[in-house]
Amino acid sequence: MYENSPGPSLPERVLITTDSVGETWPYSMALATGLAGLGMRVALATFGPRLSEDQRRRVDQQEALEVFESEFSPEWTPGFWADQRPAEDWLLQIGARFAPDAIHLNGLSLAALPWNRPTVVVAHRCMASWWLDVKGKLLPKQWDFYRHQATLGLRSAGLVISSTHTALASLREHYGPFPAERVIRHGWSAPQQEVGTKKGFIITAQRLWDESSNLQALEVCAPFLSWPIFCAGETLDENGRRARLQARNMCCLGALPEQELERWLLDSSIYVVPARSADCQVSVLQAAWAGCALVLGNNPVLKEVWNDAAVFVPPDEPEAIRFAVDRLIRDADRRNDLAARARRRAGELSLSVMTGEYCIAYHELMVSGMHSPGALSHAVGV
Repeated sequence: MYENSPGPSLPERVLITTDSVGETWPYSMALATGLAGLGMRVALATFGPRLSEDQRRRVDQQEALEVFESEFSPEWTPGFWADQRPAEDWLLQIGARFAPDAIHLNGLSLAALPWNRPTVVVAHRCMASWWLDVKGKLLPKQWDFYRHQATLGLRSAGLVISSTHTALASLREHYGPFPAERVIRHGWSAPQQEVGTKKGFIITAQRLWDESSNLQALEVCAPFLSWPIFCAGETLDENGRRARLQARNMCCLGALPEQELERWLLDSSIYVVPARSADCQVSVLQAAWAGCALVLGNNPVLKEVWNDAAVFVPPDEPEAIRFAVDRLIRDADRRNDLAARARRRAGELSLSVMTGEYCIAYHELMVSGMHSPGALSHAVGV
């Protein structure tokens, strides 16, 4: 697709694929901002609904950032596979136009395309793991094509990256082995405002349409807690449709702009997400930076990151969740200690550290010449 030529130690131009919904978007924007701060030009190619006004406003603040919107469904939805070939051709055309030095793919299957450039795959949502965590079942047979394509993509990547060793081991079990792999923790910036006096309420920031968020458990707990629970999160699903699920017994805030969500987190004393899967990592990191005490589902991925800096609860036991949250409401000393532990842990997970580690990964791939072998052949008009 591109002519081979010797490149610099760091890429000057990076193409990043991302979903416009869910936590892949704030992660991608944070990384793009970090890379732009180092003088790189970044192109974001989005899957999912068109960007919201707030998302567009944030993009426009970055001169070194260019966005290509597709409205193709994200890879982890059945809709993507109905339009797979047009989506892949669209993506390759962007690559030909933008001419990146490195390809950063936030989708499992896309490295199988003929990039002929250093190619990194970062795993955010693996449907095989999702089905085990959320449904308690193996990935159904109707997902066999997804499994095959994900395996092909991951094995075609120059480097496979995950945010935890636990998640990386799960990927290896479902799709491996891989040519090379690495753990790079998610990172986030400290809030623009200082953490002040906390208020007597609880917050969760999750997608109302995502079953893995397990908001149903909070619906059961909420009436029996002395503090209200506020729920901030997307009400439109991955296809842009309004979510069917409504967070009953909680005060729904809807999708908040990032700065407004930060203010809510800074005021809140407790952040709770009894998630069955680990798709909530970015929001947990935001809450920790804001000085919230964390109550999390006891998923192994979340435990690896937060260890003694959070209270872990069984997602399918609302009474245990209620007891854990109620104990923190009643015990200010324990609540404050837990919040301090979470903030110290968040301090080890900064955006600058994450950006630097991705730069090292890009550099090593560029030096080694490892890139996608182009397992698929596409004719792309430029």
